[in-house]
Amino acid sequence: MDKIKYWMEKNKQLCVLTGILGMLLAPFMWPFFLAIIFNSLTLVVPVLLVYMLIKRPWKEDNFHENNKCNESKEESDKQSGTEMENKDASDEKNTKTDHVSSREQKEEQESVAAKDRENTQPSNDVETQDVLAWYRMEGKERIMRMKSKLSHEGITKFSVSKEGICTVREEKRFRRIGVIKSFPQNAIFKIERELQADGIHIKKTGKYLWLSWGKEVHH
Repeated sequence: MDKIKYWMEKNKQLCVLTGILGMLLAPFMWPFFLAIIFNSLTLVVPVLLVYMLIKRPWKEDNFHENNKCNESKEESDKQSGTEMENKDASDEKNTKTDHVSSREQKEEQESVAAKDRENTQPSNDVETQDVLAWYRMEGKERIMRMKSKLSHEGITKFSVSKEGICTVREEKRFRRIGVIKSFPQNAIFKIERELQADGIHIKKTGKYLWLSWGKEVHH
């Protein structure tokens, strides 16, 4: 600092002269400075444009946004897939439970039927046990329903073919009244006592089996 002060004091006139010269030349130098600034801008702007075209930062932003959207979508799909898997597992579990319940119910019915056969039929005849089980589970209900309906009409008998088709005799024809599914026509005599206990008597005439009750009974 001392050297600078010493030099300024020594060259004081030179400094004053330089300042005056700068003030006089300043109006003439501004165009020159503006030209330098303009030239600099003309060089910098194209370089910036080229840089922007090469780098394209806006595409990077779009890329990041797309990545975020894809990640969100994948996460959503993954969550939906998990929910569907849980739902399928639940449905499968419910289906298995229903199957188990149906199987248990069927086994229980078979067990009851077998127990009834053992209590009422000491014989080891498998066919007799099957016919008795059919009669108690479905045959009796259908026969009694037809008996009740015909009794209201004053009819006390009806015939059953080997196909289970039930008819009643009228003046010049036979009238169909219903069908007994799985009717064991030839084996029905094995449970004749069971039928008689329910007030039903049976007799076979030709291809037909007659079931009667009340006063008009076949012997």
